Amino acid sequence: MVILVVGYYYYVANYRKPAKDEDNTTKVSKVTELLMHDILEDYPPTPKEVVKFYSELTVAMYTEEYTDEEFEKLVRKMRQLFDDELLLSNPEENHLSTLKHEIESRKNDGTVVSSYSTSTSTDVDYYTVKGFKFARLKVSFTLKNGTNIGLSKERFLLRKDKDGHWKIYGWQLIEDENKEDGSEN
Repeated sequence: MVILVVGYYYYVANYRKPAKDEDNTTKVSKVTELLMHDILEDYPPTPKEVVKFYSELTVAMYTEEYTDEEFEKLVRKMRQLFDDELLLSNPEENHLSTLKHEIESRKNDGTVVSSYSTSTSTDVDYYTVKGFKFARLKVSFTLKNGTNIGLSKERFLLRKDKDGHWKIYGWQLIEDENKEDGSEN
């Protein structure tokens, strides 16, 4: 019995926990995490979740470091959330160059999109027009430039497609919430 106790004591005393450097978990960048998300297999189930994923992509594009190839993949991932009509009116090459220019312009003036917040689930407005189901909700993006913080508020319109997925039909900047008339551009 004494041998067992001494042996156990020796084992516990000499047991070495893995150092943090030896930890098998690898930290994955936000860009890599977003690129690994398979939208086709795991499409966001609600309008809020669609806009939330879109917003995560947006924040990553404005704040994270990535290659040109990763940028193109992020934009293609974003476009998977778009309604067919939006895709037709905004060809991929045009979208890539316009967005890249916008991001570079913001980064050059020191502005980053640091975070976002979406409407609560109860603040999503659902309605039907000509047999199409629509959802409308708001997102506020937090913009930082040095110590200055501002908000960019946008209203998103989503339409349910033939597969039952909510797709981004369009969005617009909300300049003055008190003047909202509910119309979309």
